[in-house]
Amino acid sequence: MKMVLIVSFILLSSQKVFSNDFLIKKKSSYSVKITLDRFVNSAKKKGLTIFSRIDHQVNASKLNLKMHEEEVIIFGNPKIGTALMIENPLVGLELPLKMMAYSDKKGQVRSGYLT
Repeated sequence: MKMVLIVSFILLSSQKVFSNDFLIKKKSSYSVKITLDRFVNSAKKKGLTIFSRIDHQVNASKLNLKMHEEEVIIFGNPKIGTALMIENPLVGLELPLKMMAYSDKKGQVRSGYLT
């Protein structure tokens, strides 16, 4: 029963991800790593904080699983984010922001983020 609740929660909370109304995808001429390196450099120049970088492919390989390249950057502006969450704590469900780059089945690198 506990597993059913967990899976249901994940599916319900991820519906936004699978809806094209909220997902922006763009092709990249660079590798996954370089695409996100460029994003990180730009974000830092604009005063954003990079909280974490997650390499899903590396994590999968630790379990002897294979997947295409996929990395996620978690970033934001703590001063602005905190002010928003003070006004409405539920904003914390959307913050911090995320940006990802991945290689699709054809090898095309794309970036994506939620609006």
